[in-house]
Amino acid sequence: MVLPAIAFTQAVLNLVENALEESTPETPVDVTVRATPERVEVEVRDHGPGWPTIVRAHLGEPFVTTRPGGVGLGLYFAYTLAETIGGELELDDAPGGGAIARLVLPVASDAQRETSA
Repeated sequence: MVLPAIAFTQAVLNLVENALEESTPETPVDVTVRATPERVEVEVRDHGPGWPTIVRAHLGEPFVTTRPGGVGLGLYFAYTLAETIGGELELDDAPGGGAIARLVLPVASDAQRETSA
């Protein structure tokens, strides 16, 4: 499957916005992109308190939030995109503090890219 550009962009923006909510000018958000022939990983790390238990327990469900005024759709959207195209969304606590959201997506084969062109 070829990556839907608008959905991918929105998913990454959602992850970055979540990380920014837990960051300050002294604790920036780190975004790392890694690629192998099989997959692409986009990792977003903040330096806040880590993932709340409720968020981990309900990953993939809509309307789960711990943010006042939040609607709980950012992680849900990223999770749904990943699952739809054969990837995954992973939540980890960072060594030394903070939360990591890792969007892992399969790389399209040459045949898939030619078919969608």
